[in-house]
Amino acid sequence: MDNKQLLLRLFQVVSGSIRHKHYKHTVAKNKRYMQLVAGVGTDELLKKFVRRETEELFEQRVNLTRHIVTSVCKQLIDVYYKVPRSNSARRLITYTSETDKTTKVEDVEGILSKFWGTESWDDYMATRLIELTSTDPNSFVVFEWDDFDNRTQLIQPRPYEVPSKAAIDLKYVNRVLQYLIVKDEHIYKEATISSNIAPIGENVLDPMYGKKKGSKYTLYGMNQTFQLRQIAEQTIRSVTAPIEGTVVKTTLDGRPAEIVRLGSEFFELITLKAHNCGDVPAFRVGFLRDPETNGETYVNQIHAAQPYIEKTIKVNSELDLVATLLAMPQQIAYSEPCPDDTCYNGYQDSGAACGTCGGTGLKPTAPSSQDAIRIKMPDSKEEMLPLKDIITYVHPPVDIVQWQENYIDKLTDKAKQIMFNSDIFTKSQISDTATGKNLDMQNVYDTLYPFATKFAKDWGFGVTIMAKLADRGKDLLALYSFGKDFKLKTLDSLIADLAAADALSSSILTEHLDQDIAQIIFAEKPIELQRYNLQRLVDPFSGKTETQILYLLASPYVTKQDKVLHANFSRIFDTLEMEFGSSKKNFYKIPRAEQREAIYAEVDKIISEIGQDAPDLSVATGTE
Repeated sequence: MDNKQLLLRLFQVVSGSIRHKHYKHTVAKNKRYMQLVAGVGTDELLKKFVRRETEELFEQRVNLTRHIVTSVCKQLIDVYYKVPRSNSARRLITYTSETDKTTKVEDVEGILSKFWGTESWDDYMATRLIELTSTDPNSFVVFEWDDFDNRTQLIQPRPYEVPSKAAIDLKYVNRVLQYLIVKDEHIYKEATISSNIAPIGENVLDPMYGKKKGSKYTLYGMNQTFQLRQIAEQTIRSVTAPIEGTVVKTTLDGRPAEIVRLGSEFFELITLKAHNCGDVPAFRVGFLRDPETNGETYVNQIHAAQPYIEKTIKVNSELDLVATLLAMPQQIAYSEPCPDDTCYNGYQDSGAACGTCGGTGLKPTAPSSQDAIRIKMPDSKEEMLPLKDIITYVHPPVDIVQWQENYIDKLTDKAKQIMFNSDIFTKSQISDTATGKNLDMQNVYDTLYPFATKFAKDWGFGVTIMAKLADRGKDLLALYSFGKDFKLKTLDSLIADLAAADALSSSILTEHLDQDIAQIIFAEKPIELQRYNLQRLVDPFSGKTETQILYLLASPYVTKQDKVLHANFSRIFDTLEMEFGSSKKNFYKIPRAEQREAIYAEVDKIISEIGQDAPDLSVATGTE
């Protein structure tokens, strides 16, 4: 769609209050997910379960119920936070051309590091993306930026989150977003009755104007962004009322402007500077397609388990009622008669209930005492019961409470099993066999994999868009990938696997496990991980056991360079780090070919220092 077609569509949406065909559906989904996941308005999900439940009793139910659905949903959704921390994750930003490769990578990484305030694009994806998919999977993340001087500054995009309620119109062609129209609130100036009076609590924007809430519509296109900002009709009195949908050039606040009337409202048309990305700078966060709309909208992570989660609302409410009102021991005790002389068995001569005892005929208890059943004191000693019989407690049966608790546990476990096709996150896993657990874990991976693929796609899309905006998009290669086995194992589990691999003398398996262990150990130390990865690549004996290394050091089939490199590994890397650091370069970010060249230059230098008459390494190992 060209700019003329985009503007025509924008005008049609605004003047006709048009919404995309699934708008109500997506807004309803967002409301329900907010109730279940965030606990916003969850009381609305309570119904009058009992036919004779009055409004007063229903209000009591609402006040006594403490919802647990948010806790259940959190347990289910928290598993997805493991995906970005997966040991199988691989992240790559590079350029296919060598021209200014290092500088451009550093520029892009710098932009990504400031994307979300003090946190990075990677941080945003690993946290906020999961939150959005759980509460509003049909929302959008838009890349926005402030004006900047491209001669001295790099553009700094930031996230603008568009809830499904604000995403009023959109179009996809072959699953590629063509445009997105967003409606926001906009404060504009309107003429007031008095030039010196503004609405209470408001700041005066202009001596003749006050504030009023209006609308702002933004159309994000593949190469251009347009805005319609509502303005007051009084601000354009000098212009003849334009024909609806016709753009008229005029001045606003002493500056050139374009205005348009749509319906009964007036708007300023703002054409933002073209970004020419070739893509709408926005993506929808959902990853599970909604079968109800033939996959044109999305549902959240708990969709499959939602019926079981919603069942817990009723049972949990009943449990709270029973536990509060019925399951407590009931006290039965003797009490003295009402002290009011005008009271006769709770009533006065007029027939009205006694104001002191409230019609009970018994001495009232302190307001803070627990509820009790009071019995009138007998008139004679002979009628008096023994002291131990004066006060007693009636214990109601608790079978119903136990059943309700067990039923809630069963529903919660069932929700986990349905969602992950596994009981790995339930109590039953304790008695499972190792084979059964492995199969269950594979089912968990199958559930997480669609999110992982969407995560990788959106991550790459975001990096590409931001690089294009910064004029760093040419020849860019930005990839994020996950293995189908997410390797969600603990450090202890991996160390145990490594011991088993050593016993099998499998150097290939050992090398892979070493890499997985390093991913965990250096998860918060990127420089150390870069150092480890490079050392693993250039180490001629990587993955070999100590016995194998000793044999190779004595072998005539291994070059002297490789033997010296292995023997002086730490020294070589320390030297290179200091040399490059002194010139303000990061040795681990230079091209691979330059790294290898620098490493072997140090090796040759060490060989030169040792001299040609140095003893052969085979002598040191006791071999011939």
